[in-house]
Amino acid sequence: MRGLLGNVLNPKMGVFYVSFLPQFIPAGHLPLMWTFLLVAIHVAIGTLWSLTLILATRYAAAVLRQPRFIKAMDRVTGGLFMLFAVKLALSSR
Repeated sequence: MRGLLGNVLNPKMGVFYVSFLPQFIPAGHLPLMWTFLLVAIHVAIGTLWSLTLILATRYAAAVLRQPRFIKAMDRVTGGLFMLFAVKLALSSR
């Protein structure tokens, strides 16, 4: 419910629908019908993606919670941050 309200009340979604979707409405057709169709497609794709992530993480949760895996991920992300810091320090600008 929190995620639904976050998306519905998010102004970025309104800007997306107002600025991006109109370019895909064919000339001479009812804009309201096409807008609802395009929004429905966007919602369907988003729902499928979210369900895929939920199902994938359900099975991966046992591995993701292992202290050994958490420690390895902490080291990898820490190393990446260090590489970014070195790159930033060596940049000429």
